[in-house]
Amino acid sequence: MQANTRLGVRVLSLLLVMGLVATGQATAQENSRAADAYAAENWAGAAAGYERLLAEDGENARYWYRLAVSLRHLEQFGGAGDALAAAARYGVPASNVEVERARLHLAQGEPQLAIASIAAAVDAGYSADALANDTDLAALRSHSRWEAVIAAARRKSEPCNYDPRFREFDFWVGEWEVTTADGAVAGTNRISREELGCTLIERWSGASGGTGTSLNYFDPVSDNWVQHWVGVGVIIDIAGGLRDGSMRLSGHVHYIGNGQTKPFRGTWTALDDGRVRQFFEESQDEGESWQAWFEGFYSRIDQP
Repeated sequence: MQANTRLGVRVLSLLLVMGLVATGQATAQENSRAADAYAAENWAGAAAGYERLLAEDGENARYWYRLAVSLRHLEQFGGAGDALAAAARYGVPASNVEVERARLHLAQGEPQLAIASIAAAVDAGYSADALANDTDLAALRSHSRWEAVIAAARRKSEPCNYDPRFREFDFWVGEWEVTTADGAVAGTNRISREELGCTLIERWSGASGGTGTSLNYFDPVSDNWVQHWVGVGVIIDIAGGLRDGSMRLSGHVHYIGNGQTKPFRGTWTALDDGRVRQFFEESQDEGESWQAWFEGFYSRIDQP
């Protein structure tokens, strides 16, 4: 009797597992069909598919969001609004919800509400480029507030480009030939603004074959400009700021080969003739005295 009972339990367990597997496979197939319909802009098929999926998983944020988009395209605006509210409730980011709400308002001929939703999306972190490239929002581009909203989005998503402190070293940006004081070519250097203006990247190529790269950025916490240079056998870490018209950074140079670390400082000055003078100094006595380490004059080679 006990053996029969154990056998029955095993059979029921196996049937339950088989049922769960079958249900999971069916859900995966339905999900795939709905996603294919959504990608193909078969809005009726997508809406039907996501409604069936939501009958099994009513708290899936992605299903609700895609149902909202599909219903908007089908001009079932009330259902689209309800689906979008559910998407927000179950975790779709506010920025995405507000942009879709703007599309929904625009489809119903409510541009003022649409632009208000776009402003809310910007506050939540939606990017300016995504807004500018959104074809569903094209009709809003003639709205009197559109340019201001896009500008606000750029300031929020590209803060370094709009903070003047991050632009103080821009005079060094460019493609340069670098010569010594006697006119001998020392090498070429390329300094580029990257990460939406949050950093300057230096890529040095010396005439004798040496190379090096530096990362330069304004650190709002320390209120300093910082440079980290790594070249063949040399690491430089210096910091400072713009003083008396020159970028002045100081710190240390470390020589990997012999393990020595010495005080080090650099000065960059924009000259009246369009060149930039770079002057490095090193101290052998912990800053009591300084000796020239390198002096270079930058002439642009990227002029049109």
